[in-house]
Amino acid sequence: MRAEIILRILRGRQIDVPDDIRDRILASTDIDALGTWLDRSYEIADVRELFTEES
Repeated sequence: MRAEIILRILRGRQIDVPDDIRDRILASTDIDALGTWLDRSYEIADVRELFTEES
């Protein structure tokens, strides 16, 4: 469910999501990672920023 929401937010923000990244999001079962990606999906400019490690 979270994966679909992330993709919907990105689509609504007109952020391009290549197939390999879409597959990675949809395949994830890590609830913590999905939560982080969900939070980031509201702020990022490029989809690859979802996976940036925080320092």
